[in-house]
Amino acid sequence: MNFEKFTIKSQEALQKAAEIALARQQQAIEPGHVLKAILEVDENVSDYLIKKLNVNGNILNTKLDEILASYPHATGQQPYLSNGTNTLLQKNDLLIGMQH
Repeated sequence: MNFEKFTIKSQEALQKAAEIALARQQQAIEPGHVLKAILEVDENVSDYLIKKLNVNGNILNTKLDEILASYPHATGQQPYLSNGTNTLLQKNDLLIGMQH
């Protein structure tokens, strides 16, 4: 996968996802890490969308933290994209915002 085809914001979100995984001592970057990163990288847009969709942001964050806590832990390893995240990125140009 060529990350240079991703928009700057998408690259920032993926970098943030890796940081979140590392901070939690998790080796695989899972879709939950990517969602958490997207919510943190562009808070204004994501907050607007969450409100527009009538989603309770506190419940979303609580559930997302529970999902992240359920991922396996590993120390001393470089983070990598899990199969689920890799599939997500390859199939969902719109979610990650690949440049055309």
